[in-house]
Amino acid sequence: MMQKLTDMHCHILHGIDDGAQSMEEMYAMLRKAAEQGIGRIVATPHATPGIERFNREKYDRALEDARAYCAEKRLDIEIFGGAEILYTDQTCRFLEDGRIPTMAGTDYVLVEFSPDVRYGSLHGALTNLLHSGYLPIVAHVERYNCLLKHPARLNEIKHELGVYYQVNCSSIIRGHDMRTRHFVNKILDWDLLDIISTDAHRAASVRVINMREAWLTLKHEFGEDYANELADGHLLFGANEENTEDAE
Repeated sequence: MMQKLTDMHCHILHGIDDGAQSMEEMYAMLRKAAEQGIGRIVATPHATPGIERFNREKYDRALEDARAYCAEKRLDIEIFGGAEILYTDQTCRFLEDGRIPTMAGTDYVLVEFSPDVRYGSLHGALTNLLHSGYLPIVAHVERYNCLLKHPARLNEIKHELGVYYQVNCSSIIRGHDMRTRHFVNKILDWDLLDIISTDAHRAASVRVINMREAWLTLKHEFGEDYANELADGHLLFGANEENTEDAE
């Protein structure tokens, strides 16, 4: 039985970033999420502290639009606030000032980097966040060349800093290339992965809601308990005891 899934990285809010470009597209993404058995979404528009202003008013309105639509259409989805934060020198200060949101109001933050970030810079950024009282979730960890080239660094960061790793569902399902697929397999084999999420930007074609397919892939390869562990949102919300849908 597939538990209600939690998507902790999703660009579903309309008109905020390069995600949903209209209210109608946001509604379509919400319907697709409901069809796939997603019961919680943490909306994570891009935030770039000190580079571009994060429009908190527009963000709050879009959150309410999403919640209102779910209530109106009786979609069994809870919507929580969050952000995908590009790490900059001002990230910790912006978080402390409340100018960018944490994940569902917790101390967890979803943080991303440039694909060509140096290992020392990535390690230093995660250390800074921890020292500031935040718990970093590394967004789509499969994208950073400094880790792709040296997978053993995943163990170094995990064991030294205790941060969390998120991989996109598309990388679980098929991988973008052989190197990425090999890298993701290592994360899974070494039991280092904490979260799968869609990183969805669109209702159709590319970068879509695809969590059910990723869950089924993990179930087939690693078993149902592990698939649920990576998709149930317990990191933010605690254990999910409700098995609500047969995935077969």
